[in-house]
Amino acid sequence: TNPVIRNTLLQCLIMVVLYQLWCRNVGYQMDYTPTDMEDADTTDASKTQTKEYHGIRKDVQTVLTAEKSSFDDRYTAALRYLDALAKPVGSLGVLEKWAARLSAIQRTIEPNVDVISCLIFAADHGIAAPISEGGEACSSYPQVVTRHVIASLSAGTGAASVLSKHHGVPLRVVDVGLVGETDTTSVVTDGSYKLVNGTRNFCKETCTIDGGGAMTVKEMEGCIQAGRDALEGWVTECGATVVALGEVGIGNTTSSAAILAVLTENQTSIENVCGFGARLVHDPDPSVLQKKVDIVKRALVLHQFMTPNGDTEPEKKLADSKALAESVLSKLGGAEIASLVGAILQASEMNICVLIDGYICITAALVAAYLSPDATRVFLFATRSAELGYNCALERIQQIGKGSSSIPLESPALDMDLRLGEGTGAVCAVPLVKSVVCLLKEMSTLEDIMNAAG
Repeated sequence: TNPVIRNTLLQCLIMVVLYQLWCRNVGYQMDYTPTDMEDADTTDASKTQTKEYHGIRKDVQTVLTAEKSSFDDRYTAALRYLDALAKPVGSLGVLEKWAARLSAIQRTIEPNVDVISCLIFAADHGIAAPISEGGEACSSYPQVVTRHVIASLSAGTGAASVLSKHHGVPLRVVDVGLVGETDTTSVVTDGSYKLVNGTRNFCKETCTIDGGGAMTVKEMEGCIQAGRDALEGWVTECGATVVALGEVGIGNTTSSAAILAVLTENQTSIENVCGFGARLVHDPDPSVLQKKVDIVKRALVLHQFMTPNGDTEPEKKLADSKALAESVLSKLGGAEIASLVGAILQASEMNICVLIDGYICITAALVAAYLSPDATRVFLFATRSAELGYNCALERIQQIGKGSSSIPLESPALDMDLRLGEGTGAVCAVPLVKSVVCLLKEMSTLEDIMNAAG
């Protein structure tokens, strides 16, 4: 026998065997019966789906559009399709997990990410005000810097606006708590609810007179609703299917540290969730950090989240409860943090994935997870913040997420020591979102390659 022919036949035989092994271990049969999908054609996804699929694509799309399929069912089906692509299984890491999450949320094997927008909330914090004005001067920067940052975003010269323009991301900044009035522009708008004087200094005993803290319960609820309204309005206006979230507010790392200390059960180890925040120099004096730790400790004692000697108060035992999250948010939060919570909850209800930025945004995401664990299914963690406390928040959210879904939440896509805020890390992750959808739409499966080879 001709050696060339023999080698060719051997190669073909090996390819056939490998293909069969691939189909057995990666390919799959759906467990759905016709009864499970009898109403599948009534879903929005199936109504808009006109493309004809074949093979594994058809099987996966059937699950994605089935009315009775759960998020876990859809995610698993999408991930199995990704496993069938012509690559080693799982070799694209978080990109594959994001692709599966987007497919499960949008109920299609070809998610729409043509428009990814950025939504930033801005507010002032009472603890950032000068001591002479009743604040704590908690930040290295004066409170007025918040307003200057908003002006630069409006002018297109701020970090988030520059990055958004470069990546083709529509930008909206919503004032929910800047002291005084704001000049509205095509970029900057007033929220449907606003704290015209910002939040109160949550370290002052006078803030507790009405049972509140940084905000009263009514003010907190108003800010949450403002976030909901802004998300829905902005998505409707620009047609976004994914939203990158951000914030601006001098002093909000102190507020976030206080929230995280309680919700991650670090009251007795406040140093675990406190970082330097916005810095004036690369290597700040340790006294700057100690000042923040002391402020947080005073606030937790004042609002009875811990005793003066460092013991945890009984209220901490309400961990995992909606009541605790609401209490912490109103007593220790910021208007922009509350609005981020509202935006996240609204995005979840609208089945829109959100790119979670750094330290402040993950704090809001943690509060939202306490209020609605199911909301975690729309989380795309864009960047791991360099601020201490980020990892504590991430781990707590992942724990909460396990209670509503068997699908684990992915680690952040970027890990580059980012800590600017403003949604910059989330906007930087936008090309990654578009990349994962390209994989779903354009990458060949091994079956495609084998069929093409004859």
